[in-house]
Amino acid sequence: MAMDERRRRLKGSGQKSASTGSRARVVKSEKGPFQKAASIKSSTGIVIPLVKKVILDQHAANSARTSRRSNTIFPSEMARSEWCPRATYYRMSGLPEPASSNSFALDNVFSEGNRIHSKWQGWLAKTGDLWGDWYCASCDTRVNNSLIPDNARYEGFSPYWTDDHLHEWEYKEVTLKSTTQMISGHADGALYKENCLIEIKSMGIGTFRFEAPNILKDNTYEVNGKKITDIEGMWKSIHRPLMSHVKQGNIYLHMAQEMGMPFDRIVFLYEFKANQQVKEFLISKSDDVLEPLLDTARQIEYALSIGVPPACPFGGCGSCKAYEKED
Repeated sequence: MAMDERRRRLKGSGQKSASTGSRARVVKSEKGPFQKAASIKSSTGIVIPLVKKVILDQHAANSARTSRRSNTIFPSEMARSEWCPRATYYRMSGLPEPASSNSFALDNVFSEGNRIHSKWQGWLAKTGDLWGDWYCASCDTRVNNSLIPDNARYEGFSPYWTDDHLHEWEYKEVTLKSTTQMISGHADGALYKENCLIEIKSMGIGTFRFEAPNILKDNTYEVNGKKITDIEGMWKSIHRPLMSHVKQGNIYLHMAQEMGMPFDRIVFLYEFKANQQVKEFLISKSDDVLEPLLDTARQIEYALSIGVPPACPFGGCGSCKAYEKED
């Protein structure tokens, strides 16, 4: 269906805005994070402007990749306490995602998180029990649902010789896709002998701010008129995985079960970026946690089938309103 037709159907569906009662229409944002070339040129220094240009290009590539995956619901969005099915509906309808306020600092945070993931995946690969997808860039070969491919000895991500050519196996996580619903994602790893999936979480101030605000509040004090955060206190306050992570893990276990994979539990590995300390938690699937999430996903799928956006559970939130412009 053409984009203009999608817009007409959304606008003509008679769906009212939950916050104002007026009919909503969908528009494409005219401003975005990809129009920052001028600010990059004005940045001082030599290294930082060059790196910012690289990150700008990465954003464009990521945006194109996300647009090609508009037919799936992501476990990461389902796990958010503020998950808005109306916003997910708009994205899955093929409409352009609203501009986000990406920044160099935020990209630096994400890059550090990716580095922590790669570090743990490299160590786990050396155990010989890391299971998932592998890719060799030197021969463009991908091996799915496997321990590290046969006839291989693992040495981090350094190359090793086989009989015919040089392989460089890179771990590509565990691909998961529901067989009954429009849900798919990737777990960070899996240990075959232990029958468990793995989720690696790099924990920082932002994690607590968005996913555990009560822990942040309980460890923030006012001293001489200034707010001081007890970083060590926040870390010590974690005695179980955060609820958003529990939700995400349950969705992963559900998809693994549907696909016939042997994994019936999931490990959460937390590394605190402030001091590199680590905590590990293990949980099994909980229907009480899982079923409400799957039910909301079914509502979105039904809404897509009839072309009518579902209501926002928050009476009109920033996520869905970003797709809309009031008449």
